[in-house]
This record gives sequence, structure tokens and C-alpha cells, in this order.
Amino acid sequence: MYQSYIWDFDGTLYDSYPIMLKAFMKTLKEYGFDPDPAEIYYILKDSSSKKVAEKYNLDFQEFTKAFKANEALDDRLPLSFDGTKETLEAVVAAGGKNYILTHRDVISTK
Repeated sequence: MYQSYIWDFDGTLYDSYPIMLKAFMKTLKEYGFDPDPAEIYYILKDSSSKKVAEKYNLDFQEFTKAFKANEALDDRLPLSFDGTKETLEAVVAAGGKNYILTHRDVISTK
């Protein structure tokens, strides 16, 4: 068994994409765009939020600030996928360590 596991937060440990997608759609509409939600979802899963900003020729820093503000308006918390807790606990029980790789800040990850 491996001793160290690196997990991606969004879309791997937690189903955060519905909340993120809603905020991305709202932000893009505020910029005057009417994007296809399936296309935005694909870009986020395949690449990054930076690619979304690039697709619409938006300043990434400004877009991120607006997106994060819209995301903060959603009071839902992302839910972990079935089996996440048990998997992470099994790694620790076997003497391993879990690490998270994420673009999120510490507060939103906790």
C-alpha cells in the first residue's frame, strides 16, 4: 500500500461543482454572456477557472473576485461523495497520510 495520498478537493472528495457552476453562470451573466452550463462545466472539469475567463476574454483576477463573491452568496455546503470518509479513514488506519491539493483557501477547504 502507498503511504501518502494526494486528493483533489473539488470533484474528487466533495461534489462542489453544482455550487461552483451556479456561481460561474451568475458571474458570466453579470458580464453580459449567456453561456451553456454544460460547456462551462466541461471547461472546469477538463481545465480550470482560468480557461473560463480566457474563453470570454475576461481579466482572470477580476473575474475570480466576482465569481468568489457570487459563490459566497450560496449558503449550501458541498457534500462529500459516498465512501469519502471511510476511504480517508482506511488510509490513516493503514498508517498512511492524506493530503489535499486545491485552489481553495484554507477556510473554505476546512
